[in-house]
Amino acid sequence: MTKPTVFISYSHKDEHWKDRLRPHLGVLEQQDRITIWDDRRFDAGAEWYNEIQQAMERAAVAVCLISADYLASDFCVKEEVPYLPERRDKEGLHIFPVIVKPCVWQTVGWLSRMQARPKDGRPLSAGDEHQIDADLAAIATEVHDLLKL
Repeated sequence: MTKPTVFISYSHKDEHWKDRLRPHLGVLEQQDRITIWDDRRFDAGAEWYNEIQQAMERAAVAVCLISADYLASDFCVKEEVPYLPERRDKEGLHIFPVIVKPCVWQTVGWLSRMQARPKDGRPLSAGDEHQIDADLAAIATEVHDLLKL
């Protein structure tokens, strides 16, 4: 049986937040329940654009790390964002927008209609270390429960 893929969409300026999330999802990957995909998995010489497209096509879950940098990124906004909600509507892709830093995400059409994480709408960066880990653990648990692992 193929393990579900969790696709992480983020601005490279927010790589720190991706690196904070990965260990929490990594518990599920370590148990051979999911495959985590982000764009740092490229092999030398890889056709990166095609690999990103294929990863988005395989994904059962997309975790989008939302910040002003993400919302201002041409690649994120023009290449990834249009495809993910389309897959959600047509194929049931689960999208988890995670607000990592304060930004005007509520003014962005596709985001304003979605329930963001953390659940209280507070950006991860507003929490202390303990709160950030608790929020990221809750997201990983929600992914686990959603995929019925």
